[in-house]
Amino acid sequence: MKETQENIPLAIATVVLGIVVGFSSLILSAILDLTEHYFLNFNETNKIPVNINIFPLHRFASVLIGGIIATIIWYFLQRHYHPVSIKNALNGKEMPLRKTFIHVVTQIFFVGTGNSIGRELAPREAGAAIAQKWSRVLDSYRWLHINDEDKRLLIAAAAGAGFAGVYIAPITGTVFCLEILYRRINARSVSVSLIMSVIATMIGSILKGFEPYYIVGSRDFSLLSVPLAIVLGLILGVTGTWFKQGVKAASSKRATGKNIFWQLPLLSFSAGAIAAFYPQIMGNGRGLAQLAGGNREETAGCGRLSPEGHLQAVI
Repeated sequence: MKETQENIPLAIATVVLGIVVGFSSLILSAILDLTEHYFLNFNETNKIPVNINIFPLHRFASVLIGGIIATIIWYFLQRHYHPVSIKNALNGKEMPLRKTFIHVVTQIFFVGTGNSIGRELAPREAGAAIAQKWSRVLDSYRWLHINDEDKRLLIAAAAGAGFAGVYIAPITGTVFCLEILYRRINARSVSVSLIMSVIATMIGSILKGFEPYYIVGSRDFSLLSVPLAIVLGLILGVTGTWFKQGVKAASSKRATGKNIFWQLPLLSFSAGAIAAFYPQIMGNGRGLAQLAGGNREETAGCGRLSPEGHLQAVI
């Protein structure tokens, strides 16, 4: 009887949060698309992940202006709010919904203007904040009350669902929840995280469809590539760990006061200057990966860059 009383609120929360988080991811995807449309005059696809057709000065201006606008927003936001990580939210620290969403939307806007950062943190933070708010609101309804452990599961699952709704990747969202955040794998956690991620994916696909994020194409790989993949996996795993530690150290020393007024615009100026001639560095790395390793036949419509940053046809 007690188990049933606990399962019903959890089941309801799983479905409701899957829908709400899915729509939050859809909205964030729409904001990204609109930002890219108005600042860079293009619609991102897997064939053209960055706009290589506009003039270099346009790319520079977009990155710089985006950095200046984000600087102003983040300065005033951080005067009264220190961003709460998902890990801290899992441990009970509150993620204020309104301020978290301002932070989330600013991240999406920042990357949409071409600044070189990831876009996956924003939907995860949005999902976690929504789940935390849902759990706390329902504390006042006895029949929908959720215990503390299930609250942690819902926050982790919602973060994964936020990712799934943006990237249309339910398995990735589920694995992220189970292995990175919740770190407990059982029938209960797998069911909640997978169902929530699938629902969010279906809603996110209303805007994004089911096209693959990268175009890889079909190729015949030699068995000799297997040892190389193993070696590269080891090297990149170690390199990725060092990079993660570096990001964590830099994040702990990030500017939150008036120094942000010159540090962030300076970084955007530098990124824009590079992007003017090498647009592959813009955004979250999709452009660099796709233009460097895309299938020749599939990406034939993309073109390539001349040293001056203009488009040439692929022969």
